[in-house]
Amino acid sequence: MEQYRVVLCDRQKRLSEESTMTVAGYLLAALAADPRTLSELETAVGRFGPGTDLSWFSDVPITKPHTGKILLIDLPARLICSSPELGRMFPRGEVTCRIEKDMSDFPVRFWISDEWKFVESEEEFQKHLPMRRMEDESNIQPDFRKILYGRELSEFIVARFDGNATECHASWLTTPREDLSERSPRQILLQHQEQVDFDLYSRELQWSFMGECPPLIPVDSDAYRFAGFGTHEFVIYYDLIRHLLDNFTDDIEQLEELKAKWLESPSADGPSRIPADMIDSERRRLPLEATASEMMIDEDCPICQMMLSEFDTPTFLHLDSAHFEDGYVFSSYRTEEEWLKNRREWEEFNRRFEESERVARDI
Repeated sequence: MEQYRVVLCDRQKRLSEESTMTVAGYLLAALAADPRTLSELETAVGRFGPGTDLSWFSDVPITKPHTGKILLIDLPARLICSSPELGRMFPRGEVTCRIEKDMSDFPVRFWISDEWKFVESEEEFQKHLPMRRMEDESNIQPDFRKILYGRELSEFIVARFDGNATECHASWLTTPREDLSERSPRQILLQHQEQVDFDLYSRELQWSFMGECPPLIPVDSDAYRFAGFGTHEFVIYYDLIRHLLDNFTDDIEQLEELKAKWLESPSADGPSRIPADMIDSERRRLPLEATASEMMIDEDCPICQMMLSEFDTPTFLHLDSAHFEDGYVFSSYRTEEEWLKNRREWEEFNRRFEESERVARDI
């Protein structure tokens, strides 16, 4: 198998070693966790290559000639250089993991953030490296959750709520704010939703086939602190705002207490999980493993119990927006045009279904 010369860098260290294409693929895939340090990269690579770590890499530069392929990864610059073979796996691809219990192979999919750049030559890599490193040093990444969950939300509700929950909620979601880099809360909520959902689903599949939960994103990492919002948090955030509006008070301190209590208390509707814990799980890419009661298993049903006892893979809980108020603003469509297109398609489907039902009754 052709060897890769792999060079990995963060701000403190530079590691290098000869590697197979399989391990090079694992390292590329691990960038889906958006690691900023070699330690975070080592945690992430364990998801794709169980037992794989960076202990066999050396901080002593390789001096012997190398005629094979290369993989250069600079974590602060979010810059990658490698062969077209790995390039075809960027930003979305899959690698094969070995299932130890039966020695079969299972493909694990990944999706790398568009903040990363892939080039195919060392010359281009060196050309982009200084500027991208400089951009990283000057980039102060804002923590949007401090605004979306902060006092700013309570102040907005007190200032704008006139008894119309729909209007106040929609206004908060769609109003651009200076403290959100001139974007609206809705834009922030939807910016990475598809990618977060993709990654969480990939981990569910891997857990089901591999028999154990893959490594999680560390809570002390930038990837966790500035994680995008997936569907779970999107749903929880909707429910939080409606809870505040349904229990409105013009006392900001009381709204703040109400908000904090709701986030830390088991849900009264739906699964009896603590909202803050579900948000934390999604940010760490931990699938919500479902219990029998959450699956609505009937304890008095022998068939249900038999199915549950024979089902040896985990089942997972998913939150959805079925209870949301109708309208583009509360949907997960990025643009109103996309939402309208979906509505037209749904209306046409219903029209055809009703027509087929009418024809069937007349026969």
